[in-house]
Amino acid sequence: MEKTKVERIDSIIQAALLEFTEKGFEETSMNLIAERASLSKGGLYHHFKSKDEILFAVNNQIMRPLVNLMREAESMESPLNGLNLFIKGYIVFWYFHKKELEITLTAISKLLKAEKNKTDYCEYINNI
Repeated sequence: MEKTKVERIDSIIQAALLEFTEKGFEETSMNLIAERASLSKGGLYHHFKSKDEILFAVNNQIMRPLVNLMREAESMESPLNGLNLFIKGYIVFWYFHKKELEITLTAISKLLKAEKNKTDYCEYINNI
């Protein structure tokens, strides 16, 4: 059975997440991601233009639990309780996801280093 576009993109993101956490961003190649996702290199490039673009997609996935935590904290009746919930959850999340934190910091670093990406970074943070 042929995978849908969404399933292929998800398999690329999952493969990249595993490669980045095992080898680090710099040591991971597009070839390794393609192999792990069971795609040709051309198939990979059909969905993502660069390893940086995949990094940002992986980072978006990593951030989902924290975005959900923000929403939960925001919905609490007491702002102080919401803030406490968020701070505790944030610290616990990164404590148990150290490799993912490394990926997130790499993504932020890349966005801040590229002048054209500063606007993208601000937009990304605002969206979160």
